[in-house]
Amino acid sequence: MSTRRRVRRKTGTPRNQRRTATQRVSSTVGTQNHPARSKQESGAPSDVESVLRAWRLAEARRKGIPAFRIFTDEALQAMVNLRPKSRDELQAISGIGIRTVELYGVQICRILSQHAQ
Repeated sequence: MSTRRRVRRKTGTPRNQRRTATQRVSSTVGTQNHPARSKQESGAPSDVESVLRAWRLAEARRKGIPAFRIFTDEALQAMVNLRPKSRDELQAISGIGIRTVELYGVQICRILSQHAQ
């Protein structure tokens, strides 16, 4: 009996050469001072960030999925920095798609408007 191994072809970009979401944002924006990339000076999470994280965790537990499936930490940070006021502005954030806006857009915009600066 022959023991042939199947050779799997690798396609696409090697893992060590892939760009992160932050790198994609900076290359499309063309500036390093993009608000989605800026971190808070103190390093402590803001009030709105804490509320968004708590809401995301509660929603994930309710649905029985990991919190990052709702939206990623990068998307959360971009929401905190950009403070979108509409579903269209929310969808413009990297990592937020149509489905996320359909399912959670109203709730996210409500949280952001309640904690407006």
